[in-house]
Amino acid sequence: MELKNNCQVLTFNQLTRLHSVLNQTVFIHGRGNFPTLEVPLKDLIETVTAGLKEEGLKVRDLRLNGSTASNILSTESNCSYNDIDLIFGVEIRSNLHLQQIKCVVLNSLLNFFPSEIPKDRMNSCILKEAYVQKMVKVSTDNDRWSLISLWNNQGKNVELKFVDSMRRQFEFSVDSFQIILDSLLGFYKLSPVPMKPSFFPTVVAESVYGDIKLALYHLDNKLIATRNPEEIRGGGLLKYCNLLVRSYIPENYEEIKILERYMCSRFFIDFSDIHQQQQKLESYLANHFIGDKRAQYEYLMVLYHIVSSSTVCLMGHERKQTLRLIDFLGKQLRGEVSYVPMVVYSDKTAPYSFVPASGYMVPVSTRSQTLSPYSYDNPCPDDLTLLNRSLRQNPETACMGDFNLPSIKWSLDESIPTNLGASRTAAFQIFGRCASTLTFVPDFPSPLYGETQKMNLFQSLTNAMDIILDSDPTSVVFGEDVAFGGVFRCTVGLKDKYGKDRVFNTPLSEQGIVGFGIGMAAAGATAIAEIQFADYIFPAFDQLVNEAAKFRYRSGNLFNCGSLTVRAPCGAVGHGAHYHSQSVESFFAHVPGLKVVVPRGPIQAKGLLLSSIRDKNPVIFFEPKILYRQAVEEVPVGDYEIPLSEAEILEEGSDVTVVGWGTQIHVLRDVCKMAKDQLGVSCELIDLRTILPWDEDTVLKVILFIFMI
Repeated sequence: MELKNNCQVLTFNQLTRLHSVLNQTVFIHGRGNFPTLEVPLKDLIETVTAGLKEEGLKVRDLRLNGSTASNILSTESNCSYNDIDLIFGVEIRSNLHLQQIKCVVLNSLLNFFPSEIPKDRMNSCILKEAYVQKMVKVSTDNDRWSLISLWNNQGKNVELKFVDSMRRQFEFSVDSFQIILDSLLGFYKLSPVPMKPSFFPTVVAESVYGDIKLALYHLDNKLIATRNPEEIRGGGLLKYCNLLVRSYIPENYEEIKILERYMCSRFFIDFSDIHQQQQKLESYLANHFIGDKRAQYEYLMVLYHIVSSSTVCLMGHERKQTLRLIDFLGKQLRGEVSYVPMVVYSDKTAPYSFVPASGYMVPVSTRSQTLSPYSYDNPCPDDLTLLNRSLRQNPETACMGDFNLPSIKWSLDESIPTNLGASRTAAFQIFGRCASTLTFVPDFPSPLYGETQKMNLFQSLTNAMDIILDSDPTSVVFGEDVAFGGVFRCTVGLKDKYGKDRVFNTPLSEQGIVGFGIGMAAAGATAIAEIQFADYIFPAFDQLVNEAAKFRYRSGNLFNCGSLTVRAPCGAVGHGAHYHSQSVESFFAHVPGLKVVVPRGPIQAKGLLLSSIRDKNPVIFFEPKILYRQAVEEVPVGDYEIPLSEAEILEEGSDVTVVGWGTQIHVLRDVCKMAKDQLGVSCELIDLRTILPWDEDTVLKVILFIFMI
């Protein structure tokens, strides 16, 4: 049989090393008073396989994966290993099968308990708490797998993976090897004589990277290379630094420098919470550099260098937090600190502190100074107090008094105390509300929409695009980093489900993204383009205003690009600075030929996005990014639409009409309540939802009765 170029038959020497691995006794340590289990690896494999068959689960094949496989195949003995990583190919058709797999693995451990220990009171829950270090389960329409890692306090865990279909199992070519064990396990059962140089089974190794000879060349010469870098997960950065510590070098320095930036951004995205990063790093150090503090410190210094030199322009805040964390862990190893800090970045040359009262990052100097959103040339607190009192008493004449109002500019305001316990001054009361502060009030779906599922806003958008991609074969989703899920995770899983021809990355060129979308829409496709941040939409202004909006008009309605939808995250989030905080919808709200939509929550977002994509006009769909995770609602799982250009009256009132859209709505709810409670003013609240063309009829009908807007 002729093998593909990604496969190779093991030599007798390699087979001997594999035999040693499979016949070793591994120690699975128990927590508390549970005993350490001495488990022959081959016996564990046979016990689990037999248990799966008893449950009616068909095992297709069994593979040895990762660094253990690399160690066996290496001719230079360059590769050490800790974890033993086994992959069971199993037909998994439901969550019930995943539950059966978990029970089989845990119950298999009972076979290795000391005979004097009673087993009748043991169950899966107890065994999981005692012996499992990590357990992961994924079950979607197109991907089902689970991982069970059995704990060893020396970092030599046994990881059992059960996969319905073969998944990418590597970051770099040197860890892309898998050894198919079925023939060797069959040899153990059937052969009456042991292996010898003239008599041994045919065992095949495979490289998921591709050409196995090239991958082995990389392994023997300590070269770092990868394939499809956009598929590297967040942990790839840690693996890469581990290779550098072990004296591996990049095969291509230029490609690796680009890859370093990508790996850093993926790490920030996959482990967005700083505490997640801390747990991940501490676990990685404990498992890969067991008890060797010097090696752990060297690893952290390499990681620090990679993160600090890989400037991820859109993630400066995240990069600084991670650097602070790495620095802290390094000092902890050297015995300089023994406490866990609140990880907020502090630059050595110009230290910063976080002031929750205002929500702004503010410089700290030897004097007590705070940067307010607007600051003044030595404002007089008394004058500001008078102004505040006058505003409350009579807003129409408030500015007619003889107040010494200073000119507005950016400078340090020494009149605002940094003591968070002190009362804030009138200046802060007027100008100090953080732009990203709000209380989200969820909507409730109509029973007509059917079954619901709890989703945040970005998940509801993913669900909407999933429906479109499934129902419309001409639809495509594209933009910067869209293929691996997007920086806000709005397209997670779509490329895996629909393929790289329908969900794909683009160059970093907003005018190119929109121009490409216009062309695809004009040719008949349903084009869903993503601008990564609305702040960067301006290079595409010409394409949107002069091309997309006017396409139908200038062709006399012979051609159009009405099936184009441009998604763009917008608004403030608290640390986005001026390039990641803007709300730019007003620039497009006066352009005939475009539609502009801004949702206020997950239910609205899904219904409005489905309507926008199916509308016969180009639509710009702005997504308030502060709501991506904060806004959570019970969202209908089916296909439904919310009509465009139809405003919604959220609260009825009789004195004044308040009109808004998007994130504003949640702030305006508070405004309406304050007006009613403190001023006795009844407010009618309208959510425009579509701001071009806006629902004039609804707004004008209200104004006819209330007269104030």
